[in-house]
Amino acid sequence: MLSRILRIGLFALMPGFLLTACNVEETPVEPLRVLGEPPGTAVIGAEYFYEWAVDGGKGIPDFTLTNAPRWLSVEWVENKFRRGIVMRGIPGITGGRHGTGDLTQDTDDTTIVLSVTDGDQLVTKSFSISVPKNLIKGVSSEVDEDTDMERPVSEDGKPIPVCESDDAGTWNSEQGDPPAVPDGMTLAYVLATLDAAPVEPVVFHFQPVSATSSGATPGVDYVEREGYLTFRAGMTRCLIAAFVKKDTEAEPNEIFSYEFDRVVSGLGDVTEKENQAVPKVSVTILDDEPRVNFDQAVISSTEGKTVTVTARLNKAPEVAASATFTVVDGETTADSNDYEILGASGNTVNFNPGETEKTFTIELKLTDDSDKDADEKLTLRWDACKSSEVRTACAGDTMPSMTLWINEWLAPVYVNLPPDSSMGERGVFADAAVDDWGRVYVAYNYTRSNGHQAGEVRVYDRTGVNLLQTIPFASGDDRFDARIGAIRLQTQSGTGKPALVLYVVGSANGRFTSVPSGSAPALGGWDAVAERWERADVNAPLVVNWRVQYGSDQDDYANSLAITTGGELYVVGDTDGAVENDSNLGGRDGFVLFLSETGQFRYAINTGTTGADHIASARIGSSSAVDFAGSAVGEYDDLPRGGRDAITGSYNTEGRVVRKDQFGSPLTDEILALGKLSTGYVSAGYTTGSLFEGRLGFGGEDIMLAYHKTLSFPDKKIQLGTAANDRALASAGRGLYAFVGGETGGSLVAGTSVVDGKDGWFARYEAKPEDKDLIQTWIRQTARPGADRIVSLLPTAQNKVFVVDEVEGDAGNLLIIWPITPEGEDLVVP
Repeated sequence: MLSRILRIGLFALMPGFLLTACNVEETPVEPLRVLGEPPGTAVIGAEYFYEWAVDGGKGIPDFTLTNAPRWLSVEWVENKFRRGIVMRGIPGITGGRHGTGDLTQDTDDTTIVLSVTDGDQLVTKSFSISVPKNLIKGVSSEVDEDTDMERPVSEDGKPIPVCESDDAGTWNSEQGDPPAVPDGMTLAYVLATLDAAPVEPVVFHFQPVSATSSGATPGVDYVEREGYLTFRAGMTRCLIAAFVKKDTEAEPNEIFSYEFDRVVSGLGDVTEKENQAVPKVSVTILDDEPRVNFDQAVISSTEGKTVTVTARLNKAPEVAASATFTVVDGETTADSNDYEILGASGNTVNFNPGETEKTFTIELKLTDDSDKDADEKLTLRWDACKSSEVRTACAGDTMPSMTLWINEWLAPVYVNLPPDSSMGERGVFADAAVDDWGRVYVAYNYTRSNGHQAGEVRVYDRTGVNLLQTIPFASGDDRFDARIGAIRLQTQSGTGKPALVLYVVGSANGRFTSVPSGSAPALGGWDAVAERWERADVNAPLVVNWRVQYGSDQDDYANSLAITTGGELYVVGDTDGAVENDSNLGGRDGFVLFLSETGQFRYAINTGTTGADHIASARIGSSSAVDFAGSAVGEYDDLPRGGRDAITGSYNTEGRVVRKDQFGSPLTDEILALGKLSTGYVSAGYTTGSLFEGRLGFGGEDIMLAYHKTLSFPDKKIQLGTAANDRALASAGRGLYAFVGGETGGSLVAGTSVVDGKDGWFARYEAKPEDKDLIQTWIRQTARPGADRIVSLLPTAQNKVFVVDEVEGDAGNLLIIWPITPEGEDLVVP
């Protein structure tokens, strides 16, 4: 009965069991993946190890390597941190110790295939492994001949061992310490490296290399050493000791070398292929004896004066030292009778032990050098270290040479404007220039006796004694008014080119030229005039090449100019009309006129605002564009600051705007001059306000200077002055230096007092392009009788700067011209 009941119950429950069994689902198997990219190189004698990551699949997969090298094996690894296949081996050692037989070349690398399967899925990975030699290399070093070299250390800060050994591989010092240093010697190290850490020691042989032309002498400069070097297992860097002899002789840096010529034992090598040069490692012996330099690289002085020259050692000598200099023929134009060197017999300067500075003098003779083409110079150079000569001090590397320029402008030049009272009166300065031969060109304007205005350029020789030529502007016609705005010089070279070109621009109120080709002006009032004068050779007079006249039917005034390297000419200035039929923007505009080398019209553009605008100065910028500066009333490039603002701008050769800028104070700001430096520009003018928010001006008009890396904006602005009126009127650049000058109504320079209401001032500023800064290096105030102003500063190739000082007079002004050094010292006393 019980069994029957149980049977009935089981039959009743069976459908539920069956239903449950039908609803069970198996967990899906993840795709089998093998991840990784093994290194393609296994160095002979060094362990190779790589682990492939494996995931997915069922259970532990099966895996095999096809075409595997005999030294390579694989094994499965699985724990809570990783799951995968490890490949490892040591070429040349594992798999039967076949040594160099396991080496391969890139051309015979075999494709190896790793196959991994879980029974249902198969994944393969193909790769190659090349087996190159384990090569030794050397890392060269430098050592001061009198100071032991600091022992190199590894990345963990521990000293690298000295691995010198016997031929069996036993280190000379078990701890890898350096050997004892013999008396009178300096310890140096050279570093040897292996491409990979070996699992067994590798022994190499090293030996000295024969000396070269720049080599040290064995037994004299260093100790020859030959021996063995052993890399223990796991090491890739070893040191070899070298011994350098101490001495007190000044000589050039010298070099000696070791070479690793063969492997003695172990799986290492010195070359990749047969017949290759074995690796070398060199030691440079840095001579630590004193080096001598001049304290100045360039000096300027005047005939009849004595110049003191300072020689400096970079360190005090241990014993008496001497240094010899040479007069450099190719860089000296002065005759030997033009100077005398005193206090350096045989051109040798002697230093006692402990001394680092000595002086000698050069006496400059008064001679008649009027037949010379240019100022003379004398160049001295300290003799270089030579291994063939014994010397205790030789040329350094800061100032090993010095050039002395001999100024022959022996007295100030005084120019009355106009020079002859019969010519007229009320003469005023216009511009000045200096050429590569030291000749000075002075342009001025005056009123003729018939009442018409006129302009001239006077040319003085490099001594300032002789007036070489007087050039009338606008053909010198006395029937109309003409006045010069600016002049520029250009030195030229090449077949058929004149030696020098003088460009003169200005304005005239009469027609004296034919209408130029390409121009359709309706000339009227004052017009812009440009002239080109040429000097056929260095000493030939200037002759006019062409003269042109451009403008509008209103007044047009040419104020400045710029010349491209190809001789094309930009003329800039002001116009009340539309120059060459361009459009007037309102009121007085600035203008840019571009002419070819032959004076032909290229383009003319009015530029400015709806108010009164003025372009005062121009220079050539990058890509032959014209860069200019001036002032404007109204919106030029930005919202007007108030009153008259300073402006800068640039146009390219096609007449397109390159850049514009507008800056200033809420009052009046004007740029009157623009000087070009090697790294930008320095603009100069004045302001009646304050260039800096929250600060007041000094009073009246203040000097305004600005450094512009480009004319997009001023990188550095400077405002200085007194309680009276002060202006900057001149700016000129040479290298990183800007020479600026102008007028002051007060004591601009401490310790000076203004004379007759107005003095001239001039200064040098150094541009700091990295810091976008402008630093004053010196400043002077004339403090001379008569109201005067510095109107021009002319840096020259002869390392001097001509100062042009204009003294006001009732009938006409007086110009005083004299040279100074770039350091601000008078070469002649004005």
